Amino acid sequence: MNTTDQPTPQQPSPEVRKLMQEYERLAHGMMTGVGYVNQLDPAQSNAKHVRVGVNCALVSHAALVRVLMAKGVITDLEYWTAIVEGMRDEVDNYSARLKELTGGKTDFTLL
Repeated sequence: MNTTDQPTPQQPSPEVRKLMQEYERLAHGMMTGVGYVNQLDPAQSNAKHVRVGVNCALVSHAALVRVLMAKGVITDLEYWTAIVEGMRDEVDNYSARLKELTGGKTDFTLL
């Protein structure tokens, strides 16, 4: 902590650290879902298509976050809260997709 006991960019607050950990947990669940979908529907995993999409999303996301934080529009806590919610939605989407791909025979728990 700095002299004003406020979190610094190098030292996230306890709330932000908790959200970062939850994001990692959810990201693991999403990765599990991606792996299962790739096994059940290989057409979804064209390597070039996936890599281009990932790179574009990463660059766009990072640039937007830098601008919003620099302007004071969002805080670290708001950012991490939003991306945890987004990752939770993505895990739910993969669970639903896997249920669809298996004809509803399997209820996947990705976490």
